[in-house]
Amino acid sequence: MLEAPRTSNHGLLPHPGVLTLLQIEMEELELKPTQLIAIASLAKGSTINRAASDAGVNERTIDRWLTQPAFRGELRRVITTAYKHHLTKLQGLLSKGIERLEDILDDPTTQPSDLIRTVHLLLGACDRYQESNLVERIEDLEQEINES
Repeated sequence: MLEAPRTSNHGLLPHPGVLTLLQIEMEELELKPTQLIAIASLAKGSTINRAASDAGVNERTIDRWLTQPAFRGELRRVITTAYKHHLTKLQGLLSKGIERLEDILDDPTTQPSDLIRTVHLLLGACDRYQESNLVERIEDLEQEINES
């Protein structure tokens, strides 16, 4: 089950269009405005307590909403949208970062420990990029299955 944190606020902030997307789909999803506020708050990493406060409801109400498929589905969709937005932004910065790492690797004064950390960073970035591509491919396949 999709869980929201109760005590920390370390999530990604959704891109500015999240609330607009939520408002456009409100009627289609049959979600209340307070639920959309809670979804936006949870999607940016707020605690259940904070999301309840933002939406003007009790924490138990948020807990109950989290058991509802429509609410959970929209929360998952909003989090995925925000994740994709941030991933796109990171991919744009990747070339700059790779150039900087190349400079470190090419610098003869670079310490061996810094070279090892740099190579480790590059390999980790490659792994995460491949994982994100797999996630997109799985999502595409799921969409194809749902449409057929």
